[in-house]
Amino acid sequence: MFAFVAAVILVYTSACAALLATEGAVRADNPFVLSLVLVVWAAPIGAAWLTAELLAPLLRHRRVLNPAFSWWLPRFVRGLVAGLAGAAGAVAFRAWFDGTSYDSMITAGAAAMGTAMVLCTSRRIRPGACVSCGYDLRGLTESAGGRCPECGVAWSGADGAATSGVLVDNQPLGG
Repeated sequence: MFAFVAAVILVYTSACAALLATEGAVRADNPFVLSLVLVVWAAPIGAAWLTAELLAPLLRHRRVLNPAFSWWLPRFVRGLVAGLAGAAGAVAFRAWFDGTSYDSMITAGAAAMGTAMVLCTSRRIRPGACVSCGYDLRGLTESAGGRCPECGVAWSGADGAATSGVLVDNQPLGG
């Protein structure tokens, strides 16, 4: 979860810094700075984090947020995509709903939709499949050595059968 949210924070921090630099508003007494930080930084990051936290239990069979199933870099890239989708959505919604609602609600809603879009479209972990490569492990016996024949990652299943696809270690075969 950390890598995903860190990438979202990076996107919105960059957007906030760019807007502050173009406005020349980096003064402590300027009320524009506080509203800009709330609208462009705090609201979308909070909404993206809350959306990811709320969707995580529903998406427990997805690879995206579980560190046992994916390396930190794919989670970071998905966070960047979610942040960019949310920022693009905020720009589009801001033009569409101009003057009808608060800007922080627009950016937070766009960030939540971008996060939900990225998380819900991630690959699913099939029951009985290797969590590393997705190879179907059903029907394998202990004679297979407790390793996936495709990628060599160790697995454990109920009563020696590879039905659950639970990752034991991430050591390649012979390593």
